[in-house]
Amino acid sequence: MAKKPVAYHYDDKGYYIGEMERQIDPLESKLAGKDIYLIPGDSTLTKPLKEKEGFKIKWNKETSEWEYEEVEKEKEIEEYVPTEAEKIQSEIAEKKCLLSQSDYKAIKFAEGWISEEEYAPIKAERQAIRDEINALEAQLAEIKATTTES
Repeated sequence: MAKKPVAYHYDDKGYYIGEMERQIDPLESKLAGKDIYLIPGDSTLTKPLKEKEGFKIKWNKETSEWEYEEVEKEKEIEEYVPTEAEKIQSEIAEKKCLLSQSDYKAIKFAEGWISEEEYAPIKAERQAIRDEINALEAQLAEIKATTTES
């Protein structure tokens, strides 16, 4: 069995996709008395250029020729490195979140649901966190003062 002829298919932007087997046109074949093959839309009978690294193969409808189009190289994305101030701000936010997680215990104490004795370790822990936040905020203020002077 003879191999069916092919057409070279491209997408709506003209970029080469691949080969397609052409189908017989029954009406034209009957009229001509021989096999006449259809040419599918978005395809050509012109063989595409050979693949070339760094390029796409594109059909130019104006010139009816294949041409190379250079592929844009992807820009390397540099890994983001936070500033010292951003690191401190992040740490402050984490400490404040940690502090808020024990707010319900402070409310229970204020409403009289737990005793002074039960609340004492929680109170000390909350104060230690606040002291850390205050120290970090002082560092942050120092960094901001240094950068505005520069």
